[in-house]
Amino acid sequence: MIKLAWLTPFLFFITCNSSNQGEELENKKLELTNIDQTENKIDEIWHQFSSDWNAFDAQSCAGIYTKKAQIIPPNWNLVIGKDSIQLFFQSIFDQHLSGTYHHQTVELKRFGSMAIEYAEFSIDWVRQDSTNYTYNGRASIHWERNQDGVWKIERYLHNNPRENYEL
Repeated sequence: MIKLAWLTPFLFFITCNSSNQGEELENKKLELTNIDQTENKIDEIWHQFSSDWNAFDAQSCAGIYTKKAQIIPPNWNLVIGKDSIQLFFQSIFDQHLSGTYHHQTVELKRFGSMAIEYAEFSIDWVRQDSTNYTYNGRASIHWERNQDGVWKIERYLHNNPRENYEL
């Protein structure tokens, strides 16, 4: 009888450990579902942004930013606040006849009500003098989900890498 006394704690440990593994698996599934839902929502936002950009709709483009958002562009001053962001976009649009925006999310990590995106984008521009050029960029984007569950950009930092640059 004493030889079997160890069996009860062992069975209890196995049972508890199995239920914890089940909970952990459910939590992982929930995390994956949440990141998938976040990716889908952000992809939808970028799809609409692209349409708004191509229509040169600065107000709608600025609509994906929080009221206190920041854009940190290369070779420009810091742009702070949704109204300033709208003016920033409008000034860019005013210098061109057309522009087609392409966005590719490379990586997205979610942390509760925040997400960090690494993206690559390009804009095919036609200048006022009808010459064409393409702007290629990379961006680090800080998203925040507001109280209504809507994802908005809080900070957008981008650069324009040199073509074929090697260290």
